[in-house]
Amino acid sequence: MAHPLQIIVTGDSEKDYFVLRQENLASIIAKIPDDAKVSIVSVVGAFRTGKSFLLNFFLRYLRTEHGGDGTSSWMVAEGDELTEGNMNEGGWNLVEPEHATSPTAASTKTDGSSGEDSTMKEVMSTSTGRQTLKKEASFAWRGGQERQTTGIWMWSEPFIRTTSASGGEKLAVLLMDTQGMFDNETTMTLTAQIFGLSTLVSSFQIYNVDKRIQEDNLQHLALFSEYGRMALSSKDSTPPPQPQDPMENLPAPPSDASVDAAPVMPPLPPTAAEAALGASETTEAAKKGEKSKKEEEKEEVKPFQRLQFLVRDWQNFDGDYEEGQDISAFKALHDEMQKYLSDVLKTRGLGDLQSTREQITRCFEKLDCYMLPHPGFSVTKKNYDGSISKIDPFFRALVNQYVRILFDTELEAKVINGRKLSGRELQTYFEVYVKMFQAGQKSFPKAMTMLDATAEANNRNAYDLALSYYKTKMEVAAGADKPYIKEVDLQKVHDALYIAAFEQFDEIATMGAKNVIIKMRDQLKEAIEGERERYFSTNALRNPFRDVELYILPMGVAVVSWLCAVLVNASCSTDFCEATEDTFVNVYLFVFFCIIVLAWRHIRGAIIYAKDILLPMAMAGANANSSSGGSGAASDVAAGILGSISDKTKQKTN
Repeated sequence: MAHPLQIIVTGDSEKDYFVLRQENLASIIAKIPDDAKVSIVSVVGAFRTGKSFLLNFFLRYLRTEHGGDGTSSWMVAEGDELTEGNMNEGGWNLVEPEHATSPTAASTKTDGSSGEDSTMKEVMSTSTGRQTLKKEASFAWRGGQERQTTGIWMWSEPFIRTTSASGGEKLAVLLMDTQGMFDNETTMTLTAQIFGLSTLVSSFQIYNVDKRIQEDNLQHLALFSEYGRMALSSKDSTPPPQPQDPMENLPAPPSDASVDAAPVMPPLPPTAAEAALGASETTEAAKKGEKSKKEEEKEEVKPFQRLQFLVRDWQNFDGDYEEGQDISAFKALHDEMQKYLSDVLKTRGLGDLQSTREQITRCFEKLDCYMLPHPGFSVTKKNYDGSISKIDPFFRALVNQYVRILFDTELEAKVINGRKLSGRELQTYFEVYVKMFQAGQKSFPKAMTMLDATAEANNRNAYDLALSYYKTKMEVAAGADKPYIKEVDLQKVHDALYIAAFEQFDEIATMGAKNVIIKMRDQLKEAIEGERERYFSTNALRNPFRDVELYILPMGVAVVSWLCAVLVNASCSTDFCEATEDTFVNVYLFVFFCIIVLAWRHIRGAIIYAKDILLPMAMAGANANSSSGGSGAASDVAAGILGSISDKTKQKTN
């Protein structure tokens, strides 16, 4: 009996892991015919919003020979009660599998190689150690608030179909159910990985949202689709090319299925995304004329195919629709759905709102919307028995039309890099993408909650302000245009500013986890130490007495030469003596000139130092000098900085 198989096992808030169940995926892929392309329909969204419940209607429709009569008779073709997968009180229609988990899965490493792996063994032990598992004959669903689906599950058998969008090409349709987002037990990184992988492999992704499309739905979609796009653009995300069947491109002969297939619905109007975001492009095209083929080829290829917002429990339908009613009534409702999405995605003036919408539209080739009303309050109760008759007729009528549009008209093959995928190729991509997400901690930025993002921004601001405060005050004391200051005085300034900067950081950096704040504090410490080295090195270069020993020997030569010239001039007046005197004069003048040129910076520093330090000391007298410890202009600046820090500390204390 066909049943769902878990293909991705995930961790929780205690431990993150993202493991591919390769044997389960391989068993599904093996059932795909060689002459069929693969199409994956996945459902993602917040937990407890009816994703698995909807998938069971998909299964009933795909398993039933509906005959193209347009009615919802397929809903009750397998019974008047939706018992398959029902996990409500009573445990409806559960069947024991041959084994709860694949015995060889425990010996499969997360990277796909054989051998023992502690992570996988732990996963298997949590699946089998507590109780004997049961496989539902459908995707498991139930009422209540507790989560039901974990990881990613796929139906064990493909459904072979042809659709209008596929041009009659045979499609192997795979249904995929995903763990609900924001279930209080799954980290944001794992949530992003689940959503990202589903987006990467799906040809038709259904984004299940509750009651309306809110701004946070769009923001999460933008974040998670970007996570998937980064994986897709990674240099390791493209698997090696698969051998191509030389007969693959030949036209397929008409099959019995295509001859006997039920008539499909006529094409519906353009999607809302095309209406909302394509209007300006259409106007622009009318002005500039039709683009050439080369220009079109240069356009950026959107990484993902189809995303549909499925709004559940929508309460604001303008009209009504019942089974058997004229199709124009449904088309009016469908137009209403697309108009709603058009209003949601229309251009916004505010930058952050518009950037979110641009991010979404640049990631997906097609965007549209479908809406379902509330199925009825009896369905949400824990003791709901699955009775189809208890489901609201309006809900049933719209679901009937929905599955026909999806599986008879809209569905297309999965396309990556312009190539329609076979089952074998899909398996390769699955393995590559999972490896990318497993290595995501090194490759991708960490997905964060709103609180984490706010805390990081707040702590980063505290870091920037504290570092800026330190640098600003140090510039006053020992900037590039400041005179030399004694190192002991500069050290006092540094110590005081160091303490004041960290007080400022601690006052602001109060959000987020303690270890995150400590990490940012350590980064600030490293940055301040780096700035300290820079200021102390620059100040040392201005020391007028630095490297004075290098000039002692040349100065000695110059002085001796000058004395010799004076001595020769006083004791001898012959031509030889005059020549000797000129030689000594030339020597000491040359030496003095070289010293002035080479040591001008030191000489200038000595002049400034004498003016700012020595002259005030001489004027103040020896006693004032000893009591002030050599105070001058530079030292006064240091003292002023220390005084301002002290006053600021006193104000905080008071």
